[in-house]
Amino acid sequence: MMKSVLLAVVSALVLAACATTPQRTPSPNDPFAMPIEEFQQETAKLRANLKDGEPRELDEKEWERLDEILANMDELVGDATEIDQIPMNNRTRLYELRSSMLNLLVGDVEDEVVCFRQQTTGTRLKDRQRCYTLAQLQAEKFEAETLMRYIDSIPQGMDESGGF
Repeated sequence: MMKSVLLAVVSALVLAACATTPQRTPSPNDPFAMPIEEFQQETAKLRANLKDGEPRELDEKEWERLDEILANMDELVGDATEIDQIPMNNRTRLYELRSSMLNLLVGDVEDEVVCFRQQTTGTRLKDRQRCYTLAQLQAEKFEAETLMRYIDSIPQGMDESGGF
């Protein structure tokens, strides 16, 4: 029941995007499929509803992740008022963040388990089967991407203090 209500709310957000501009659909080229200001207003409404426990309550970790996603989105959008003002690599990242936000809100993938063989290196090479939930894999991917963006932001040859 809760998943269907949540899915309905997320669908309403997506439908609002489609109703605003019927020829646009979310893509890496056009991550919001609606004007930036309208997307930000819809996101603010969604956040307010989530604080009221609608369509579902988020735990502390989910709130932290949502806040981080929204902060990253705000940073990438910056002062832009039109999608054309945002560089293409930032648009792609916005699309990924939007997708992460929707997955977080739906929350139905957490119990699915994915197993795969992983090779380890060392004196004894052998395959090991590793199993993770989709939520764990998504969290690890998100953390790795955040770390790589941080590393990429440090000029080469400099340490964090700005020295060489």
